[in-house]
Formats: sequence, C-alpha cells, structure tokens
Amino acid sequence: MDELQLNTKIPWYRTRKFWAIIFGLLFAWGIFFYFFIGAPGRSFGGIFYYLTSSLGGAIFGIIGNKIIPSDAGRMLDSLVYLLFAFFLTYKTFDKKAVQLFYPLLFTINFLVSAIVIILLLGAAG
Repeated sequence: MDELQLNTKIPWYRTRKFWAIIFGLLFAWGIFFYFFIGAPGRSFGGIFYYLTSSLGGAIFGIIGNKIIPSDAGRMLDSLVYLLFAFFLTYKTFDKKAVQLFYPLLFTINFLVSAIVIILLLGAAG
C-alpha cells in the first residue's frame, strides 16, 4: 500500500492547485493592467480587444493587425487569442498531473505580452 502511495505523489509544481493559483494571479494582473491603462475603448469591440490584450493577447493583436488592419481584424485577433488561451488552459488541467509545457507556454505568452504593452505605453509617452 505504501509503495502505491509513493508512486502517486505528484510534485507541487505539477499540481492543478499550484497552476490554478498562478493562472488566477495572471488573470488578476491582467484585469488590473486593463484598468491601469485607463480602460480604453468605449465600444464592445474596443473593450473586448483591450481586455484580451491585457490578458496576454497583445502579441496576437500586433501580428494580426499587420495582416488585417481593421476593427474586424482586431476582433478576429482577440477570438484567436481566446481560443489559444482556452486550449492551453484545457490542456493544463486535463490530467491530474499537469504537463508543464502548456502552463509555461501560457505564462511566457502572458509575460511577453505584458512587456510589449508596457514598452508600447512607454514609447507613446
């Protein structure tokens, strides 16, 4: 019985609880950051775009804006990012022991997007 319990012990960094806390902190930071930048965009599309950008979709927005530079393109960028984020979240919590690739990819994307937004806001003055 003890041998079976030893084999099922999951390291703390591969537990769902740990990554749920990390994702929750990233989500809280994204919401805070959205209001920090002044909650721009008065239309639904503007709010949706800036909110998804502050939640980690800035890179998708920048790349997508080069491909489709319009309001419809911004909505499409946001939807593509949300599908990407939902996929990574699903794959993160799919199994009892978290595969580290998916949450690390999500976290790196979030942090790089936050840095890009900060640099763009600094360049804008």
